Amino acid sequence: MQQIKRDFSIDTVGGIMIIYMILLHCLQFANSTDSFTFERISSFFICFMAWFFFKSGMFHHENFTFR
Repeated sequence: MQQIKRDFSIDTVGGIMIIYMILLHCLQFANSTDSFTFERISSFFICFMAWFFFKSGMFHHENFTFR
């Protein structure tokens, strides 16, 4: 049986998005949403939620069974 190599780029992007989410919640908790850093990071990660919808649908299979 042939071993399939895992693509770690998807995991890397997902990890960056999770770190961004944690940073965003910390800035919101500290009431720093009007800072320059928050505005720049928010404009850079404009596809934040769309990434998680894409990733969840990317691995969806209709006839998936556990073996």
